[in-house]
Amino acid sequence: SPAVSRDTAHHASFESMYQLVFPKIYAYIRCQVATTDIAQELVSRVFFKVYKHWQRAPTEPATIPWGLR
Repeated sequence: SPAVSRDTAHHASFESMYQLVFPKIYAYIRCQVATTDIAQELVSRVFFKVYKHWQRAPTEPATIPWGLR
């Protein structure tokens, strides 16, 4: 069905973005906090927020700043 196809494409585009920007966002956050545990928690919160609002996300290269705001 079209809805399932749209959901699959939505998930695939998020997964692709995640693979691309995770190292950058993790490195940025890790430099700002005391421990890797805190960095991992904060990064998971960032990506949860990004996924929740993914349909409104801008295209690259604006995705990274949008995800960090």
